[in-house]
Amino acid sequence: GEWQPHERLPSEPELVGQLGVSRATIRKAFDTAERERLIYRVAGKGTFVEAEPSSISRRLVGFVIPRFRSTFDSHLLLGVEQVLKAHEYQVLFCNSERRVEEENRLLAGLIRDRVDGIVIWPVQSDDLNRELFHLSVRGFPLVLMDRAFPYLEADSALADNFGGAYAATQHLIELGHQKIAFLAR
Repeated sequence: GEWQPHERLPSEPELVGQLGVSRATIRKAFDTAERERLIYRVAGKGTFVEAEPSSISRRLVGFVIPRFRSTFDSHLLLGVEQVLKAHEYQVLFCNSERRVEEENRLLAGLIRDRVDGIVIWPVQSDDLNRELFHLSVRGFPLVLMDRAFPYLEADSALADNFGGAYAATQHLIELGHQKIAFLAR
């Protein structure tokens, strides 16, 4: 009750001085309060008290994909949506256009929209200074599809392409086939 909805909170360094605790403690408290939707952050502006919770709770999960061009992509979206609907979540769909900059912009927007988690097929990139890594460090709920990154802790759903190709080839050899081709797009 000390701060009103949308009122700016003191900065992390100010709270360190006022409360006599470490900055890591303040950051962890802010991260927890943000996950519990008690506060929200605006880049370059500060941390603010969240508005009073409404009686209608939105349960949202962001879904980010690098492109949307094939039936495979639509099957992914429909599968994710089906599972989330069964748990009373809505899906916010985003297309990153295979660009890290667009992925970063979309992830920041989903956080501003206060999604509960994000399912993402990340853009392939070696850039470690990207929003995806920042969300992981903050403990934000993420599920990666088709890609895993070193140093990024998140749940993931990955295909075993090597194992699948090996098993298929082994099966064809066992059937007596000798001329085996591999086709891919």
